[in-house]
This record gives sequence, structure tokens and C-alpha cells, in this order.
Amino acid sequence: DMVKLIEDNYCVDTAHLFANGFSYGGGMTYEIACARAKVFRGVAIYEGGLLSGCDGGNDPIALWQMEGLTDTTVTMGMAVPIRDRFVTNNDCTVQTPPQPAQPPPYLNPGGHSCTDYAGCSAGYPLRWCVHQSGHGPSPVDGTADLYNSCATAPSTCSDACPCSWVSADVWQWLTAL
Repeated sequence: DMVKLIEDNYCVDTAHLFANGFSYGGGMTYEIACARAKVFRGVAIYEGGLLSGCDGGNDPIALWQMEGLTDTTVTMGMAVPIRDRFVTNNDCTVQTPPQPAQPPPYLNPGGHSCTDYAGCSAGYPLRWCVHQSGHGPSPVDGTADLYNSCATAPSTCSDACPCSWVSADVWQWLTAL
């Protein structure tokens, strides 16, 4: 219904519809990826896990997913099955061992690592990002900031007040599709 409402009222490129969500919204975005892979071009899931079902769930869809190693709200164990489902659906090459290979700290002083899976079907890339922070949509490397505070007015990003890597990474991934 939302897609129809948007298409009926706005000029949109229906070949490039995306869904994204954080936490419970990430779980709902997973359900959209499962049930509406033929409608949506791709999804971005921030700290989302298996919180709902997966109606259908056998079609490929472009996936960008992020999970924090110290997230106790939506744990790595809740996020990895989402990644693994779309590694299979998208015919990607399974990483050996899967990222992350070790528990924290694998980066110092606390950062992130992203893996672009190889071998995925054309048009269905999978990017998996892991960071050392907890449950937040925009962690800032090397800090406890999970919400990109320096990007919120009146603050601005600077060497003294760094910003998150997440927005730029997702935007680069989306615009490459």
C-alpha cells in the first residue's frame, strides 16, 4: 500500500525502490526483503535481526547489513542468519571463515570492517559491515557515539568531532546499484 501511495503521488524510479531500517525497523526491513524482493531493488539493515518471520524469502535482493559486536539488544546471532539467507539467495561465495572470525577486539581502537561478498548474482550485491560498538544506527569509529552526534546541528563534523562512516558507506552502495 505504501509503494502504491508513493507511486501514485510522486515521480519515482520504480526500478530503484529501497527499504531500510534500524533495530526493530531492521527486522521489518528483513521481512520486506523476504516478501517483496521483486518490488524493492535492495535493503539496508542497521542492527536488525530475526524479529519477525520471513514470508517467502527465496528471491535474491541487494543487501547492505551492519551489526555491532557488542550489541546486546540485537545480537550477532540474530543478525547473521539474515546475512546467510541472502548469501544463499544471491548466489554469493560463502566467506571462510565468515566475518567476523574473532570476537572483539579485532580492530583497535574500535572501528569497523566491511566485506563485499564475491560471486553474487549480477545486480544482487551483498555488503556486510561489522563494528565494535553497541546498538546504534550510526556508530563513530573509536568513540562511544552510536548516533553520529557531531552531524547534528549545531555541531559539525571535524577532526575534534568525527562523524560516522555509515551514511557515506550506505550511500555509495545504493548509488552503485
